[in-house]
Amino acid sequence: MARSPITPSADFAPASWCSSRELFTAGVLFTPHERNALLWTEVLTRLSDGPVRKEDFEAVRKEFSEEEMTNLTLAIVAINRWHRFTVGFACHLAPT
Repeated sequence: MARSPITPSADFAPASWCSSRELFTAGVLFTPHERNALLWTEVLTRLSDGPVRKEDFEAVRKEFSEEEMTNLTLAIVAINRWHRFTVGFACHLAPT
């Protein structure tokens, strides 16, 4: 059986890691696996802040297999792509 990507205690707290880096890194709400998934998401989403730092890559790579990291990266890319698409066209869509 595959392990759940998110624990029940963190189901309703995704904004917490984003708004409080201390809470995110302290491990109060998230497992190491979850924290590294969120870290990788943040790193890839905020590429305008600079290139991926070696220490971030290595931290995530320790937690995920190559296949898991590839799948996570593809999921992040897909979500970011759709977000940019909807933001880019939002003002041009006719209201329903």
